[in-house]
Amino acid sequence: MPTSKNGPYRFKWFKDSSHTRNGHSLILNLTFGQRSALLGGDLNTYSENYLLDYYGQNNPFRVDAAKACHHGASEFTVDFMKAVKPYATVFSSGDNENYAHPRADALGCAGKYSRGARPMVFSTELARSMKSADDIHYGLINLRTDGEQMMLAQMLEKKRKSDIWDSYTLPQAI
Repeated sequence: MPTSKNGPYRFKWFKDSSHTRNGHSLILNLTFGQRSALLGGDLNTYSENYLLDYYGQNNPFRVDAAKACHHGASEFTVDFMKAVKPYATVFSSGDNENYAHPRADALGCAGKYSRGARPMVFSTELARSMKSADDIHYGLINLRTDGEQMMLAQMLEKKRKSDIWDSYTLPQAI
């Protein structure tokens, strides 16, 4: 076990092994130019509260776009969503699974605690699909930025001559 000058490094225990494992999942805050995105890992209420306490008034979580934590589970804190406050949130979850992600309260809070007059909520469960050759591609959501502008798009169900994406440009970074 690695050690620090004060003894061994230890993960904080969050209720049980599942909450601890998920709560210590990797989250990434990516910044390119003036734009940023948060990849929320499998954070849960315990880890979100821990991170908010740890960082206090110094909020490193405010971003332009966020991938929702834990596929949109109900186990989130409103305070963490308020801290992230993106223009757009993406929920990534699979079909035919037992957890019913994304949950209705997570989708609602993502819109409520977003920035901008028209918050954007994307979901791989709700995103359109497109057939190419013999394959159907479900839930394709694309995020692009040049460091100044940021766009999110979901694939259209039927290809048009000009584009296969339903695209949205996020408001300018503040």
